Order: sequence, then C-alpha cells, then structure tokens
Amino acid sequence: NADIERYSKYSRGNTVSHKAEGLFQYNLRGGLSFEVLDQFLASHDAWGSGISQELDKYRSNLANFIVTYDLSDRVKLRVDYANFLVNYTASRNAFRDRDDNVISGYVYYKFKPKTALFAEYEFADIEYRNDVLSNSMEHHYYGGLQWDITAKTKGSVKAGYGVKDFRNPQIDTGDYFIMEAQMDYAFTPKTSLMLKGARKTEETNISTTNYIVSNSVELEYLQRLTAKILGDIRLYYAHDAYKGDLTFFGETKERKDRYFSGALAFQYKFREWLEMDAGYVYSLRDSSFSDFDYTNNTVFLRVIGSL
Repeated sequence: NADIERYSKYSRGNTVSHKAEGLFQYNLRGGLSFEVLDQFLASHDAWGSGISQELDKYRSNLANFIVTYDLSDRVKLRVDYANFLVNYTASRNAFRDRDDNVISGYVYYKFKPKTALFAEYEFADIEYRNDVLSNSMEHHYYGGLQWDITAKTKGSVKAGYGVKDFRNPQIDTGDYFIMEAQMDYAFTPKTSLMLKGARKTEETNISTTNYIVSNSVELEYLQRLTAKILGDIRLYYAHDAYKGDLTFFGETKERKDRYFSGALAFQYKFREWLEMDAGYVYSLRDSSFSDFDYTNNTVFLRVIGSL
C-alpha cells in the first residue's frame, strides 16, 4: 500500500507513505492454531505532534506471533508475543527510537454460544536506544466480555489496571485505570452505528515528559443510500495528559490537550474492485499551552482499486 500526499499550497507537506503486511495462519487438529503477522510502515506522525512543527517521519516494523488452543467447547487459551521497532528519520527525534517486546496471555470462557468472558495479562518491556527517555516495564491486568449475540449487535469491552515502572529511580511509578470498548449495532441492513472508547498510556513525544495518558471516544454512523453509495459520519473526542512538567517559552506546567473532530464522507462503488471516497474533515486541538492550539480543515478525494 502506498499513500501519496500532495498539497497545492504547502509543498513541505508532500510525502509518500508505504505499508507492507502479511499474515500466515495454520490450524491443527485438536483445536491448536498458530498465526504469524508482520507489518512494515514508512510513514509519519500527524502534523503538530508533540512540540514539532515539522513532518516527523519514521520507519517501524511490528511482528506478532499468536498461539491459541481450544481446551474444550467452552474454554480457550491464547498467548501472544509482539516485537515492535521504530526509527525516526530526523536526528531531532532520535530520542524516540525504541524496541518493544510484549507478551500477553488470555483465558476465554464461553458461557453462551456467541458470548465469552475473558481475563488478560500483558507485559511490555520498552527499551529506548538513546539515554534520554527512561526505559520502562508495563503490567496490564484486564477482565472483559466479547459478544456476537445477533446479526444486529456485536462487540467487546475490557477494563482493568495498569502499572508503568521506570528504570530511572527518580521517576515515580505510574498506576492507572485502563479500558477498551467497541460496540457495533445494525439498526437495519442499511443503517449501522459503531461506538469506540479507550483509556490507555502512550509513549511520549516530548523529551522532558515521561508518558501520556490518553482518553478517547469515537462515534461512527453508516447509511447505505443506494446499492452503490454509502454515507459515513464520524465524531471523535480525545484528551491527552502528559505526565511530567513541560517548560515552553518560560511557562512550566503539565501539558494537556483536547482533540475534537468531525467528518462527513461518501463512498461510491463503481465495481467490486474500484471505489471512490470524497468528504470533509474538521479537527481542532485545544491545549493548556495556547501556542499548540490549532484548527484543521481537509477536503479529500480518494480512489481505491484492488486486485
């Protein structure tokens, strides 16, 4: 996949992003299965991330290995291992280059044919290549529910507790509530609604801060207008709180950003292999440092073909 971005009046933003990914799955008799995924990206952060006013480009690779075992008709076990590498192109972002190793374990209990409870533990070892940001270890404990009850509704929700333990003893250990949820509801074959919510931690993009606690919610409404035309309305809100003080132009405090976004789009399907999207996106950032506030208006036209 190649994403070619060209601006009519802002040539500094011109760029080409690339994505290559693959999946291999093998299912054995007796309920044991193996899955290998790999994704390579040559891309960039969203404009205005952190304190940057440039386009921050990077290359990353995510390799994921998954083993699942159906212990019985009701109980399933799963173990994941993921390795994530990221390298930023510009030397100003060298402090963000890192290697992550993540191990996760799940136990699912299916108490109805299409509904299951599960428990999850995740351990992440985060290693930075330069001695600017502190290395850390994260422990996440979740309990959750998955359902696909009818043709109209499906989803999942999990919530729990997270701990971020830094190698640098001068940085306090972080502990926090974490959750992820998604629900899809089809009112009719032509009308559906999707709701997503999350509370999680993210690695910082500012060298003087430690990490980010991010809260987000997204609502998407899809309406099939004709056999070939699909309408899409999206609303999005997020709140990012940086842990650790930031000093910018003589002002020192914790940075907190609020993001608001709305989008309206239409998709027209010419053939099974060819479609076109057109739409408008409005986004706004309201920061505790007013210098980081912005509004963005985007009109887009996109043609997608597949073989």
